[in-house]
Amino acid sequence: MTALQSVVLTLPARLDDRAMAAFEGVFSELLDSAATSFQRDDAGDWQIEALFTFTPDAAMIDQMLAPLYQRESITPVPITISPVEQRDWLAENRAAFPPLHIGRFWVYGSHVTMPRPAASLPLLIDAALAFGSGTHPTTEGCLRAMQMIRRIAPRRVLDMGCGSAILAMAASRLLAILPDNCC
Repeated sequence: MTALQSVVLTLPARLDDRAMAAFEGVFSELLDSAATSFQRDDAGDWQIEALFTFTPDAAMIDQMLAPLYQRESITPVPITISPVEQRDWLAENRAAFPPLHIGRFWVYGSHVTMPRPAASLPLLIDAALAFGSGTHPTTEGCLRAMQMIRRIAPRRVLDMGCGSAILAMAASRLLAILPDNCC
């Protein structure tokens, strides 16, 4: 497995989302990082983190950021490049993913050993690379709404996401299309 390298850059709080998207784009589009994110830190400043499968050239990054610093009237700030420690991300993810009881749905991962609540509709979702673990408020809201409108009993349901298909499985459970031990 290739060791990941983290590049961190902290920018002033006064920058807007447009400016931050431009700075982030240097990492994600021009430098081909494996992943990037930007968010505000505890002081309100912006922090960009980019992950690379190789050690990026700090001088090249500084050179690519220079026009953005100039456009935003910012004094160039140093970047930090450091290796990402090796961790068992899957084990950490599972430990942080407790079962959820959302209305009648029991959303759980294969690591959960406790029995499901009586009369619940089980949804086995192993949180990993996909979205749809049930922890996001929009997913929870959709699951709750589906339970409220189930009386309509639609003949077709489309889960047009890009994740785990949790909403499609929930619709199947509500419409009794799939047996309890299917998903």
